[in-house]
Amino acid sequence: MGSTGLNAPGSDLRGAVINMEMGLTSRTPSAQELLALGSVEAPYGRLPAAVLGRDGTLTALAQANAADHARIHVLAGMGGVGKTTVALSTAQRAKEYGVEVFWIPAGSATAVADGMRHAALLSGAPAEHVAHAWEKGGRPAADLAWRHLAALDRPWLLVFDDADDLDVLSCPGAAVADATGWVRPPVGRSQGVLVTTRDGNERSWGGRIAHFHRLEVLEPEFAGRLLQELAPKAGHTDSAMALADRLGFLPLALHLAGTYLDMAHGDPLAEAQTFTEYVAALGDSPMLLDDATEGVHGDLRSEEERARRTIAGTWELSLSLLERQGTAHARGLLQLLSCFAPTASLPNALLAPSTVAALGIWPTGLPPRAIRTSLSGLRRFGLIGVDTRSTEPVYQIHRLVAEVSVAPLLAEPGDYREVWDSAADLLVAATPYMENPRDPSSWPAWQGLIPHWLVMMRRLPRRGTAADDRLNGVLIGAGVAVSYLHFRGEYAESCGLADEALERARSAEAAPWVRVNIRRHRAVAVEELGNLKEAESELDRIVEECVTQFGAADSTTLSVRYQRARVTSQRGKLNEAEREYDEVIRHETRLFGAEAATTLRSRHGRAICIRSMGRLDEAADEGRQVLKGLRAQLGEKHPDVLEAQHEFAISLRDQGQNERAEEVFRQVLQLEEEVLSLEHPSTLITRANLASTLMLRKEFTAAEAEIHAVLDARTRILGPDHPETLDARHTLAILQMRQGELDAKSAATVFAELTAAQRRQLVDDHPNVLVGRKSHAAALRSLGELTESESEYRSILDAATARHGEHHPVTLNARFEWAMALGSVGRTEDAVSEMRKVLALQERVLGSSHRNVASVRASLGTLLLQQGRLAEAEEHLRRALNALPGDDSSCLDVRHDLVAVLHARGNLREAIRQLREIAHEERQRSGPTHPDAISARNSLGVALKDFGSLDEAAAVYREALKDAACKHSDNQPLVLTLRRNLLVHLYEASRERTFEDATTKAKELTERLAA
Repeated sequence: MGSTGLNAPGSDLRGAVINMEMGLTSRTPSAQELLALGSVEAPYGRLPAAVLGRDGTLTALAQANAADHARIHVLAGMGGVGKTTVALSTAQRAKEYGVEVFWIPAGSATAVADGMRHAALLSGAPAEHVAHAWEKGGRPAADLAWRHLAALDRPWLLVFDDADDLDVLSCPGAAVADATGWVRPPVGRSQGVLVTTRDGNERSWGGRIAHFHRLEVLEPEFAGRLLQELAPKAGHTDSAMALADRLGFLPLALHLAGTYLDMAHGDPLAEAQTFTEYVAALGDSPMLLDDATEGVHGDLRSEEERARRTIAGTWELSLSLLERQGTAHARGLLQLLSCFAPTASLPNALLAPSTVAALGIWPTGLPPRAIRTSLSGLRRFGLIGVDTRSTEPVYQIHRLVAEVSVAPLLAEPGDYREVWDSAADLLVAATPYMENPRDPSSWPAWQGLIPHWLVMMRRLPRRGTAADDRLNGVLIGAGVAVSYLHFRGEYAESCGLADEALERARSAEAAPWVRVNIRRHRAVAVEELGNLKEAESELDRIVEECVTQFGAADSTTLSVRYQRARVTSQRGKLNEAEREYDEVIRHETRLFGAEAATTLRSRHGRAICIRSMGRLDEAADEGRQVLKGLRAQLGEKHPDVLEAQHEFAISLRDQGQNERAEEVFRQVLQLEEEVLSLEHPSTLITRANLASTLMLRKEFTAAEAEIHAVLDARTRILGPDHPETLDARHTLAILQMRQGELDAKSAATVFAELTAAQRRQLVDDHPNVLVGRKSHAAALRSLGELTESESEYRSILDAATARHGEHHPVTLNARFEWAMALGSVGRTEDAVSEMRKVLALQERVLGSSHRNVASVRASLGTLLLQQGRLAEAEEHLRRALNALPGDDSSCLDVRHDLVAVLHARGNLREAIRQLREIAHEERQRSGPTHPDAISARNSLGVALKDFGSLDEAAAVYREALKDAACKHSDNQPLVLTLRRNLLVHLYEASRERTFEDATTKAKELTERLAA
């Protein structure tokens, strides 16, 4: 609305009107009569007991008035943000210091003119001058008021409140920035000129006369406190904070909610009496907020003034003003934007003016400039803002503005069909559905779109008719969004969006291939979430439907069959999975060619499958070819290439090339962190495998750092019972046990719990389950429960043999562990016999120089040593040592056993020399408390005692026992062995006459060391 000042005195000055027809003029009203026509007293009664969260703004205003005396202070912010409260608090503080406050309601030109007339009179302007100037109106009246304000002999503060339409502050022929209208910079003894407005356009004020203060919503802490002060019996801090967040921390909304809850306390029929109940009630109707204004009597403010105190009314005023100012499409645009997620930013792709202008909601041929103007208008009044925290500035609608705006669209969707259709069209247009969501280069285009897809699927009205082109397009876009989430590793969100889209697709009888695509990606997400059984069942159903609808060799069918083969392989059904892979590859080779990326991806899956079957060389060769082909097709950084390179690192580790495997894992990890993200599932898998490789190299500190990072991320993202989380917990437990940080009893409990959790997700003979059981058996052996351990190892061997056959690596490993268990219970003949079988089978599959073969040969040498067959034991141990790489972590263990052979043959001097070296290396490598370091010193003590160096032997025992006491309990076999050896030494070397005396002394010494 354009202002003309006050061009006629109006009905309030009827007595001063010149009656031209009669040639008569009435008398000029007195100052008292004019003052009686209005008031500039500030409405201090609206102030709350305390103004929370605005200290910074209030201080800034006070300091600005002192330091920046020549400027108008503009307090700008959206409706309901608390501008008037801040202005009132400023006025209250000024009044307390003896400052005269002129409070001018600025909702209209008439109100401003009336208020300034009052200020002029209070400043000493003669009544007749005022009457004459106000008769002319406009600038003469403004000049008169400011002359007398400038001459006022006392400090004063001028406040223009609710000046949303800045035209009301100017005069005809001038702009606000000219400083010649009703609002001007401070003069004389002024303590400041303050304007509150929703219009945040700083350009309206020019660059010289105004200082801007933007008022935002409250900080969470203060918003929660405000609710608790308004409704102290409605709940605790956490629930108050939850409600404050739900209300977007908007002061007006907080005040209305708190007032309602205070009134509702004790009312059994109230919709809500607590903060938590209020949050739930808001889900049904955001208009519940305005209930706090009902039943209030004695309120004679104008309709507009009352509207400012309600949620629905305050923003309606802003939209009406924009329409009066010529921004015709602001209301429709706000409705359109409210259809999207209320808490998410609006990506620039969603607000492209040319795309928005072409929607069916507008008149044909609407220029994009009209959309830009509407966006600018909504932003000026704070109904939308700019989020600068993202990589590029994007618009964001306030949550409560969105919910209030969308409420009528949700209540009566039929009345707003064009709006909903346009919102759906806009989201589909912004979605990069023509790009491959598997390719990370397409991911930036998805930035910020997913929350809007989730909301659109829930809100889009149901028409009760079969899917038309628009709905099919929406469902296609939703399916691509589901696949994007899957490839990004956001599996729970992928399932959630898929469920919403599938429900809509089924009810509208969408095209079959549309449903299949969504179901396929949902099944993959379920697989990645760890529910392999459900994923396999769903993929079986999808394959059956695809074969019926499209045929067994159709590309859509093949993509689902590939996923089914992958899940089948993960469940351990390896023969079945290989057959499915072979069929898929045969058809894909015919359709796309052997070197096409699609075919290579299937070949990669098959290589993983046959590696799990023990065909290591074949798998490694196929993996190299796939990696080469994918690199040529997709480049170095594509996820498929990184996955193939990761598989190559695993094959290196399987072949005993741990140093090279670590190098490749680190290369893959660096690229995955760059391309995918630090916590993408593929990145975490690589870190977990890097940790395992570091463990094999006995770089325990580095390994622990990696596995802790993996476990923390998986627990947070996937949950504590996901198979991958359980796998990380298992790896960490093994690492802690090897470092002596987890005693055998605690380890046995941990491994039993992990195995039980794995069995709930996987088949009983799944490799992961068997690995967990093996670790539990190893912990039992460390506890000295040798019979139970041997029985468990035998059970594991039976399960592995039934599942994989005798020659599978899993079976051979199980037989190896059982053979070692047989040796621990004294069945050394059986143990040696089984170990010879394992060695022969390993040599046949892997060759005599393979690391795994060397490890088995070393273990056979250890068993032969127990039997006293020293020559054969030494032969196997030396062959094993020669076959192992020099930096292999097993070399020290083999050297330790070779020293035992020297010791048994009586070559004590050489045995002692080598044991000193081994003990030193173990301490350097693993630390003094590690079981291997303690075991090496125990062997050194035994050799020194047998050599006759009793004092040095005792010193070695004491040192080892002291270190063991730091991390190992007294009943651990390792500690018991040390105590026994020390006891024997004390008995032989001391003067005690009885064995009991020696025992007592050894026990006392051990207790002192432990203390």
